[in-house]
Amino acid sequence: VRGDKRIAARLWKLSRDHGAPCKRGVLIEFELSITLLAELLGSKRETVSRQVKLLSEHGLVIFERGRFIIPDRDKLLEYFSAP
Repeated sequence: VRGDKRIAARLWKLSRDHGAPCKRGVLIEFELSITLLAELLGSKRETVSRQVKLLSEHGLVIFERGRFIIPDRDKLLEYFSAP
């Protein structure tokens, strides 16, 4: 599975388990750095950083000040579920 899809899946699960509605979508309620996300996935920080940037460019995630916001959980689910 591609790294960006693994990240999307992990963020979707975190938003389900630890998310709170906010004006811009669903906020994952704890600080989650790129480094910590990389450790959770067993990937390099640089790789995860590039892939989060890609997801951001697609409008699937917002990463600001150590917090992730998922604007549309269904869209994110569709992204990582697609073949």
